[in-house]
Amino acid sequence: MKTSGETATLLGEIAAGDRAAFRTLYEATAPKLFAVAMRILKDTQKSADAVQDAYLQIWRRAAQYDVEKGAVEAWMVSIVRFRAIDIARRERTQSEYIEGNFVEELETVSMPANADGTPETMIALRDCLERIGGDQRRALLEVHFNGYTGEEFAARHQIPVGTIKSRVRRGLQSLRTCMEQ
Repeated sequence: MKTSGETATLLGEIAAGDRAAFRTLYEATAPKLFAVAMRILKDTQKSADAVQDAYLQIWRRAAQYDVEKGAVEAWMVSIVRFRAIDIARRERTQSEYIEGNFVEELETVSMPANADGTPETMIALRDCLERIGGDQRRALLEVHFNGYTGEEFAARHQIPVGTIKSRVRRGLQSLRTCMEQ
C-alpha cells in the first residue's frame, strides 16, 4: 500500500476527475479492502460487491475527504466496512456477522481524528482496547465494530438494550481518553 501522503495526493487527483489516479489507488488498496470485506461477509461474491460499491463511493466522495479527520486509508476502510455491514444486515443471518477476536478487528477500525495510521498508533489502539473492561470492550466491538445493532446484541445476550448502549458509550469514552494520553 502507498504511504498515507501518496494516497491523499491520489485522492485529490481523483476529486479532480483523474481516472488514472483512481486506477492507481484501486491497484494499491483493493487487496486490503477486499480482505476487510471478507472478514465481515465471509463470501467472495458479496465481498467483491461491497468493495465495488465502496470504490464507487470513494470516486464520488473523494472531494469530501478531510485530511483533518484521519488517514485516507482509515476513511476508505470505514467505507468498505460500513458497506459490508449493510450487506450482512440485509441478509439478516447471524452467521454472516463476524465473531473474531478483538485484536483482529483493529484492521477494520476507523482511526480517531488525531491518529496518523502508523503501526505505533495501531499498537496504542490495541493496548487501549485491552485496558477497557471485558463487558465494555465486548459491547463496543460487537455493536460499534462488528455491526450489530444494540437491540440485536441485547437480544442475543439477553441483556437490556439500555445496558448495552451504556457499555458502548463508556467504552468509546474510555478508548478516546486512552488514545489521547
